[in-house]
Amino acid sequence: MYHWDSGFTSLVRDSFEAKLKVQMNRQVCRWKKVWRVKGDAAMPVWFDPNVWAGLVTYWLDPGTEVRSCNSRAARYSDPDGHGPSKHRSGQTSYKARARIIAEETGESIPDLLGVLEITKRKPDGSFVDGKSEQLYNDVTTKFQELSQAASADPESTGSVGLTPAEKNKIYCELAPRKKGRIYGVGSLNQSVGSVSASFPSSSSSKDQSLKKIIKEQALVIQSQGNEIGRLSAAVRYLATKDSTLANILQSEDVPSSHNSEGMSHDSRDDESDAI
Repeated sequence: MYHWDSGFTSLVRDSFEAKLKVQMNRQVCRWKKVWRVKGDAAMPVWFDPNVWAGLVTYWLDPGTEVRSCNSRAARYSDPDGHGPSKHRSGQTSYKARARIIAEETGESIPDLLGVLEITKRKPDGSFVDGKSEQLYNDVTTKFQELSQAASADPESTGSVGLTPAEKNKIYCELAPRKKGRIYGVGSLNQSVGSVSASFPSSSSSKDQSLKKIIKEQALVIQSQGNEIGRLSAAVRYLATKDSTLANILQSEDVPSSHNSEGMSHDSRDDESDAI
C-alpha cells in the first residue's frame, strides 16, 4: 500500500500511466505467444471473454501480422554487421539505471558510458553485441587520449580528469544515431535529446516538479484564504443584523483573547528565564 500527498496525485498518475503502457504492451505480447501454442485455452481464468475475443480478432487481422513481422525484422536487423542490438537491463528502465549509478558515485550527472556498460556488458566482461563493444572501446580510448593530452600540457594545473559532463559530451559525439536517437541510452534519449554537452540529473527534474506542485498548492491556499476572508466579512455583517449571531461570535472571541494574553505572558517568562 502506497500513500502520497494529494498535491502529488497528478505526478503519480502520469508516472503510473507511462509505466502501465510499457508493461501492458509486454503482457499482451506474452499472451499472444501462449495463444499461438494453446489457442483460446491460453486465456487467463480472470479475463473477460469479450475482451479476449477482441484481442484474438486483432491478432488474426492480416494487417496486424504484417506490422508485427516488420517490427520483429527491425529489432533483429544487423545493418552494421555487429549483430542485433540487445541489452541486459530487464524490466528496469535506463533512467532507473542512471539514477542508481548517480547515487552510487555521488554525481549529479549520470555517466552515460556507465549506463552502456551496466546494460550491455555481461558478468564475464563480454558485451551482448559487437556494436556496444565497439562504442565502449571508442569512448574509453577517447577518454584516455584527452586525459593524456591534458597531463602532458605544461600549462595544465590541478586535476586532469574529465568531468561527467565532458564524458557525456564525448559519448554523444561518438555514439551512433538513428532517427535522432542516441544509441545505448534507451529511455534517457528523452532527457539527452540533441544536447550533447550535458545531461540533466534526475534530481533537477524532480526539483522542477516539486517547485511546480508547491506553486500550485500556494495558489490554492491563497484562494482558500481569500474565500475565508469573504465569508468572515459576510458573517460579521450578518451579526450586525442578528443579535443571536453577534453573541455567538462574541463568546468565541473572548477565549481567544484570553489565550493570546496567556501566551504573551508565557513568552515573557521564557525570556526572563533565558536571561
